[in-house]
Amino acid sequence: MAVLPQNDPNPSQRDLDLQSKRDLYRYYVPDLPRVPRIVELAAEEKFDDRWSQAETLRQARAEGAALDSLTINLNSFGAYAELHRTLPSKPSVTSHWMSNECFADQRLAGVNPLMIRRVSSSAPLPAASKIDDGHAAETGVKLQTAIDEGRIFVCDYRDLNRLPNLGGFVPTVGLVVPQKRVRAPIALFYWQGDRESGGLRPLAIQTDQDTDVAVFTPKDHPHAWAMAKAGVQVADAHLHQYDSHIVRTHLSMAVFKIAAERQLAQAHPVLQLLRPHLRFLLAINEAAFSVLINPGGYVDELMAPTWLDSMKMVDHFWKTWTFRDLCPLPKELASREMDSVTTPHIAYPYRDDGMLIYGAIEAFVGEFVDIYYRDDSDVTNDVELQLFVAELTAPDRLGVRDLTPDDKIVTLAALKEVLTAAIWTCGPQHAAVNFPQWDYVGHVPNMPLAGYRDLPLEGDQPMEADVLSYLPPNHPPSVVSGKQVAVMYYLGTYRYDMLGYYQDKDFDDPEAWDAVARFQCNLARVGGELFRVDQQRRTSYPYLWPWNIPNSTSI
Repeated sequence: MAVLPQNDPNPSQRDLDLQSKRDLYRYYVPDLPRVPRIVELAAEEKFDDRWSQAETLRQARAEGAALDSLTINLNSFGAYAELHRTLPSKPSVTSHWMSNECFADQRLAGVNPLMIRRVSSSAPLPAASKIDDGHAAETGVKLQTAIDEGRIFVCDYRDLNRLPNLGGFVPTVGLVVPQKRVRAPIALFYWQGDRESGGLRPLAIQTDQDTDVAVFTPKDHPHAWAMAKAGVQVADAHLHQYDSHIVRTHLSMAVFKIAAERQLAQAHPVLQLLRPHLRFLLAINEAAFSVLINPGGYVDELMAPTWLDSMKMVDHFWKTWTFRDLCPLPKELASREMDSVTTPHIAYPYRDDGMLIYGAIEAFVGEFVDIYYRDDSDVTNDVELQLFVAELTAPDRLGVRDLTPDDKIVTLAALKEVLTAAIWTCGPQHAAVNFPQWDYVGHVPNMPLAGYRDLPLEGDQPMEADVLSYLPPNHPPSVVSGKQVAVMYYLGTYRYDMLGYYQDKDFDDPEAWDAVARFQCNLARVGGELFRVDQQRRTSYPYLWPWNIPNSTSI
């Protein structure tokens, strides 16, 4: 039965349990990226038979699609749809990816809805921006007026300036293909109309921060504009993988798993609450380091930088990641002025759906914690919880920054906020950045993982063939595009379980199961509301429907 350490009648057995677990969950910090990793995967952390059986089928389908791609001649945009022909589903964006509406909607409901921020007097346009009133006027917008009205939004990819040689990276895996490229663009957007009937539309794209800068608008040559949009998509894919996906979900929550197992006994209620939401996380991370983000792996082959430079980017985002700014959803949204208080006039599916899911998790966590903790003194007297916090936050240990304002958990309110944010990150947040990969990155021309030629300069009038040549090369026959499709299908189409639905072994307390039942009812109510609202949207956003969210980062 779950019990706090100060109330456990058998503390010596509890201590033995903890010592055994500390031996099992030893960790180290590699040279690059300098992120704590487990020394050896404990038996209970390995994938179970159900996960492994589903993986076998998924891998076979992905490999079949990659093999089939070798027979496809990608000599037109339409030909890219053929890359999905052996798979049981196709990306939802396949038929309309070229539209400006689809491009804009991906900032709010795509694979990386964390880049967009509002432009305001307190958060002005980026210093490197050369987008001015004249560019905005081309599409009928008075820039300063629109800023004052809270209708201008920006995606700034300046973090990619940390990469050397942005103009062209030599391929690292032996393929005879053109140099891969990624730039650091700035993209400006305008919200037109009201919340219900309006929508986001692109205003202008600056192709880089300082070198070979060109600014394009939707009024420019259509192929030049298409290439500028593709440059944004490539940049977005890089920051999605390095930061939004790898660091903010997989790596940030892995240290929670390590600290929880090392410092919380089997009978600790916080461990029992967190475990289902951390299931298979260490296993999937180690698998990723072996086949996805290893030298010569898929990230190395498909994305623009060398493996070493990619890992330096992951290392940078890990060193600058803070829990308090990026994990509690309300604070993360407010940091970009994208919360519903600051920007109530826009429809932002990631935010609007996410806040309802976050609220359901918050209510469940509050009820669960109240079963075991009577008041703040129970929190401060919980020696295991305090050791968990210490291991998690110590700079020479797991190194999480800004867990709370003082890096301590001494109140019920602080405990509930941290646990809510952790569960949100493990389940819904990961769902929001993982599962759209199939719909948006699975269709290669919508979001190529690297560019393969230079972007146009102002005044250029490229041909359709130039746009096609920016995409992965057709020689050797479609191998790069085929692998991109295969990886995105593998990653973006499998859900092990469903948020709020637990295994019999997860809890041993009837009161906890009562709280779970109420959580499930709340999620069902929220899910019905999200489904109803989604029917009226310009772009569907199914990724935060409760039945589409796993409990944990298990893929």
